[in-house]
Formats: sequence, C-alpha cells, structure tokens
Amino acid sequence: VNYTNERLQYHFDQTVFRNEEDLYAREGVRWNAHSATHTKFNNLPVIELIDGKKTGIFSILDAQSSVPQSDDNTFMLTVNQIHEGAGAGGAGAGMVVPPPKLYENYVKKNGHFVIHHYAGKVLYDARGFMDKNRDELNTDLLQLLDQSKMELIRSVIGPTVREHLSEKKFNKSKKSLSRLYCESLNVLIQKLRFTESHYIRCIKPNDEKRPNFWMGKLVLDQLTYSGVFEAIKIKKNGFPFRGLHREFIDRFKLMADAHNLQKIKQLIQAQNIAECVQMMKRDLLGADEAKHNFQVGQTMVFYQHAEHRVMEKKRELSFASHITAIQNYFRMYRERRLLLAMARIRPKLRDAIVSRNLSLLNAAIAESADIEFDMKLLRDAKTLKHLVQKEEQCEAHIKYVLRNDPRDVSQYVQDLSRAIAEADEIGYASET
Repeated sequence: VNYTNERLQYHFDQTVFRNEEDLYAREGVRWNAHSATHTKFNNLPVIELIDGKKTGIFSILDAQSSVPQSDDNTFMLTVNQIHEGAGAGGAGAGMVVPPPKLYENYVKKNGHFVIHHYAGKVLYDARGFMDKNRDELNTDLLQLLDQSKMELIRSVIGPTVREHLSEKKFNKSKKSLSRLYCESLNVLIQKLRFTESHYIRCIKPNDEKRPNFWMGKLVLDQLTYSGVFEAIKIKKNGFPFRGLHREFIDRFKLMADAHNLQKIKQLIQAQNIAECVQMMKRDLLGADEAKHNFQVGQTMVFYQHAEHRVMEKKRELSFASHITAIQNYFRMYRERRLLLAMARIRPKLRDAIVSRNLSLLNAAIAESADIEFDMKLLRDAKTLKHLVQKEEQCEAHIKYVLRNDPRDVSQYVQDLSRAIAEADEIGYASET
C-alpha cells in the first residue's frame, strides 16, 4: 500500500509539473523550470529503493526467493549490505545506492527495517516475506483439490490447479507475488498517464467523527502527506496567478482614466487584446519590466504574488474612490430632488393654510407624502387640519343642540354648555 501511495504521489507531482510546463510552453511564457524540478522527483529515490533494478527491495526479494536454502534472514542480510553499505563488499559496481536516510536497519528488533516514505517513517517486519512472496501451495493439497469428488470444486478450481501442477512439472518460471503486483501497478500508472487527471483531496477534520470539531495537527499532516503543499510549491515557482486576457481587462480597466479607457476600447475593437494588456500592465506596474514578474501569453496573463498584491491594492483603492464619488453624486441628486419637491409644494401648503379649507389642506398634505424632510409648513398644515376638523365638529354639535326642541330646559342648557365648552377649549369663535 505504501509503495502504491509513493507511485501515485510521484504521478501527481509529475502531472502538476507537466501541466504547468505545457501551459507555459503553449502560451510562450518564460519561467524557471529548474527551480521546480526538485519537487517533481522528490520521492523518486524512495521508489527506486523499493522497486529499483537489482538493488530494489522487491528485486532482492525475488532474487532471494529463487535461491535454495534462502530465508528471511538472508534476505535481510542482503538488503542491509546493499542499502546500508554493511559488510566488506557493500554496494556492487554500478549499483545506485539510495541516500542512507531513506533506509534504516531497525536494530532493536531482529528482521525489522525502516523506510522513510514520502508521508513519514514506517517500520516493516520482514519475517514471512519470503514465503508470502513465493505464494506457493503444497503439491499434495493441489492434487487433492484436483481429485475432489465434488463437481463444483473440480469445475471451478480444477483448471487452475492443473495449470499450476503443469508449471511445476516442467519447471516453468513463475512470477512472484511482488512482481505481479508491480506489473499490475505499472499498467494502472500507464493508463493514468493517458487520462486527463483531476485530483480531489478529501481532508478528515478529526478522528472522532464529531461535527464542528477541528484537529489542526491532523489536518496539517494530511495536507503535507497528500502533496498539496508540493503542488503549491510547483505553482509558486512559476506564476500562481493567471487569467484570460479579457478577464484581466475587465477586472482592472476601472482604474484607467478617461483617456486610457478610450484607448482600451479602441484596442479591443481592433482585436489588439495583447497590446491592450501590455498597456494596462505598464499603467499598473510601471514600464520597467525587469522589476516585476508579469508575462503576457498568447491568450492568458501570468503574474506572481507581489504583482497580484500591488494590483489588487490599487484596485481596492480605486473601488473606494469610485464608490465615494457615486455616493456623493447620489446624495447630491437626492437633495436636489428634495429641494425641487419642497419648492413645488410650498405655495400649495401656504395657500391651504391661509384658506383654512379642509379639502385643500388634505390635498396639499397628500401631495407632500413623498417628502422625507420635516418641513415647518407641512407641520403647520397638519396641525391646522386637526384644528379645522375639531372646529367643524364643534360647530355641528352646537347647531344640533340649537335645532332641538328645548322641552327639558335643564338638559338643553347642559348640552349647550358642553358644546360651548368644547368650542372654548379649541378657541373656536364662529361668526354665526
């Protein structure tokens, strides 16, 4: 499993690097490919340690499996001699010895060794490696299965058993379990190379399956060992920020003044998109190209973090300036509209107040409903409206009392006194 993870991680690094390399070549962009190559091959020595020709652990295991009287101890002795340089012979001539830090003989336990994988150190127990690698069944057991009286066993297992017995009879070479696995993995990797790879990294937030619980160390280890940081390194060595020409123009053209904005429109109409981007780049970062890492490709623009920070800061300041200007114009428009509305309604309110006519007051107040400013004339009109309404009510009450037949003099006087008191309370004095 760990070897498979190493191969898949190597394929991931290669894919990311190759995609970056192909993109820059397609766009005609210069970049420092040498600084990114160390991430491309960072776990290749581990793969060579496990599956390298002659000196790889799997190769040693296969070689020892074919030697009579060999066992796990001779296998470990050979691995230690090659990968730690133990013994008089050490590594043979022409053998590629991986860096010592990738392999350790675990002296605390016999038959154990440590490999420094991409994801960290792993302790292996080599006891039983030889038997598992040979993957052989006892001949008597095979013959027993072949001669079974059960039709199902003979029909299903029989052909495989007879083929195995035939190989042993004619001394045909049989591939070991490790070699079969490596070949199967090579087929898988070869298929992956001809696919369009997309990677999804699933990060487990905690080991306790609890919601809303975050274990920072666990998440950091997963990001580290899954190669996310290595992919980021590869992109940082190139141009981590990129986008299409039109996207760049649409994002940063708001910082251009009226003259440059007109030039941008003319260049876009003339289909000179690349020249338009070059002009905007000079306005944003200056004319000295040696001072910044910004390149214009065939269809895309590429720049690094420092340039991104400068341009985004300028864009942010430009946004703030434009927003402030828009707010100023809107406030000016709103206040001018309010002043015009107030100037239009002021004569109507004044005439309604002078006339003390309830219908005119209602019409003027209704027409002033959209005015948010607290006008003194509007307040006076509303106060006068309530007063006129009360006056009309008092006058109607007095007329009602006077029209009635005063048969009960005391009740008549009481009603009339109450009506007059209401009129005095609001200061109403009718001419009639």
